[in-house]
Amino acid sequence: MAPVDTDDSAYFLGRFAGGAIGVFEISRCAPGRKNYLALEIHGSSGSICYDYERPNEVQLYLNDQDGEAAGFRTIIIGPAQDTGALLAFPGIPVGFAESFVFQVRDLLSAITGGPGMAPNFYDGWRAQAVVDAVVESAGKGWVTVPLASPIDGAL
Repeated sequence: MAPVDTDDSAYFLGRFAGGAIGVFEISRCAPGRKNYLALEIHGSSGSICYDYERPNEVQLYLNDQDGEAAGFRTIIIGPAQDTGALLAFPGIPVGFAESFVFQVRDLLSAITGGPGMAPNFYDGWRAQAVVDAVVESAGKGWVTVPLASPIDGAL
């Protein structure tokens, strides 16, 4: 064990431009978790959940289900959902190491005139703007994330 000089966990609320509310929880010390990066979206028509510990699955719930049998169903991700997958067969896992192959493929494609990288520098800047706002809000309360980009000269 060594001294820790970073936050082990953080929790914050976010309000999106369209009015939706997001609840964010970040923890580096959640007991029992290995690499639990998860995203859940809940809306008026249903919910979808993605868990990075199970990278080839999504859980989907639609409100149009019979109330007695309602529940999440597992969708195995394959070529129907990800046309850029290296292994174009549903149920064949794509792991952490393969994600680096995807990054190199996308970089080489962008260099040779293909579509630009995603995420790109702007996406990274926007993510950092959110992190900065969260840190600032710890002392001030609610903080608005700027909408302009550093390219616009707004900073």
